[in-house]
This record gives sequence, C-alpha cells and structure tokens, in this order.
Amino acid sequence: MNPQETEQVVARDELWVPTAERVNISTTNVRLETTIKQKEETFQVVIDVIKNSTCFKAFTISADVPEILMQQFWYTITKIKDSESYEFLLADKKCVIDAEVFRKILDICPRKEGEDFTEVQNDEDTLTFLIDLGYSGPLHKKTCYQLLIEREKKSRLENMPYPRFTKVIIDYFLYKLKSLKKLKFQHFYTIKDDGAVSRLKFVRMSEDVQQYGLAIPATMLNNQIIQSESYKMFIMYSTSQIPLKKSRGKGSQGKKTADTTEEFVDVSDESDPEPLIRRKTSRRKVVKKKATHYQLKKQHS
Repeated sequence: MNPQETEQVVARDELWVPTAERVNISTTNVRLETTIKQKEETFQVVIDVIKNSTCFKAFTISADVPEILMQQFWYTITKIKDSESYEFLLADKKCVIDAEVFRKILDICPRKEGEDFTEVQNDEDTLTFLIDLGYSGPLHKKTCYQLLIEREKKSRLENMPYPRFTKVIIDYFLYKLKSLKKLKFQHFYTIKDDGAVSRLKFVRMSEDVQQYGLAIPATMLNNQIIQSESYKMFIMYSTSQIPLKKSRGKGSQGKKTADTTEEFVDVSDESDPEPLIRRKTSRRKVVKKKATHYQLKKQHS
C-alpha cells in the first residue's frame, strides 16, 4: 500500500474498533502439532486417539486473517435474545454463528450417518462428571462466554480469548463474504503466530514418575492404534509390566537446569541418553560464560 492508502486503512480500522478498545491477542488456545513422531509413548497415544476422533480438526485447524477483524469480532459480538446464536460484525457485514456453524467449521459430525448428536448434559451432571474425573480446580455453572461477559462488565478484557478459534470463524465468513476479500488490510495474524504443543510430559509437579489413571475407552481406539508400538508401551507402563520411567528435570538434574525453555523442549527425549550428555556439556559452557562475564565485570568495577 502507498502512504495515502495506508492512511485510509488506519482511519477505517479506527472506525471499526477504536485503538483504546483493542486488546492483546493471548497466547492461549494453542494448536496440537501432530506431524512429529513422539518418543513419549503417552503423548503419541493421545495424538493417535485424537486423530481417530470426530473432533481432530478442533485441535489443529488454523488460518491467516487480518488482525483488525479479530479485534472487531470480540468488540462487537453479542448474544441474540431468546436464542443460542451470537452476532458480530466483520467490516460492515453482520454475521451470525451458532453451534451448527461451528460444527461445519471444525468438521465435527456424528460417527453414524442419520444419527444426531447426543444432547448436552445439564450443569449438575457436567459438574458431577468433572468431579468424578478427579478435577479439583474452580468449577462454574455457566458457559465460558457468560463468564467472559461478566468479567468484561467488571473490567475490560486485557487479552483476546481463543485467538485460534476466532481466526477460523473469521476465515469461514471471509470465504462466504467474497466482497470482504477485496478490502486492504495492514496486519495479519498468521498460522506462524499460533502457539503449538509439540512435546508434552504427563508427570505431576510433586512426582518423579508418570501418572497413569483410567484405561482408554475401547470406542476411542482402532486396530492401528492397538497395534502401534506406542500403545503397547503405554499398556506395559500403565499395567506395571515394566518399571515406570523417572521424569527428567527432577532431583539433582532439575537443580542444575537453569534454562527452563530448554528443559521444556527436550523433556520428551527420556528414552535417548545421548541428547542428555550433549545438553549437560552445553549447560556447563553457558555457566562458564556467565561466570567469566561476572569476573570481568567485577574486575572492571
């Protein structure tokens, strides 16, 4: 865009969402990286089970959309009275979304053709289910959107919730509203801006070994998962046929580790001893450099 066009776009965006009303895009609602083969058996089994589900796309879908439209979505969205739908603006176009539209976006459909979705449980049954699972965090008899609106009334949201889902909703309506694609935009929030979970461990903070709970329901498995090496190892660990592996980063190793980012990235390499040796060497070098820097600073002072 030339300077004149840029000026016009900035003025237009200001009309859509005033700068003072714009919020930071949060780093939550990350997508699941499923293309990397995992050395952590449990995480690989979780990925395989999700791939076998009807909601796999919800964990991986993303899009590239203009940032101003993400701001406008949350700035204008309201619940339509006496309905389960919500309306919002994209540029000057009014859009309506409900559960059915969201299912289309995420390709969520019943497993058997001709059968409808099971009705959502009421609040009491849902809370009981979560408690039976062992969840001990805060529980509310309200939807996420109701909680967000209540918090909005007390103080304006500082961070935009659900950025990835916000993007895919906008992308869906941009595809339907062809005229919006002709508009010029300054900044885009892309797939590269999404957070991604590519490695994960299943160990409580106070424990040294992985925790195993209930068995995976048979309806969530298929023959390919059952025959996989990851699932076989998962079964042997969970049924105590082989000793549980200790988690890296605990005890004396955890005390020596100063770089928390490195520990998170390499946490799934538990079964390969060679990377551990290389990381130790790397860390000793970092400490040595820090010590040298400190000594030089002390001498100059």
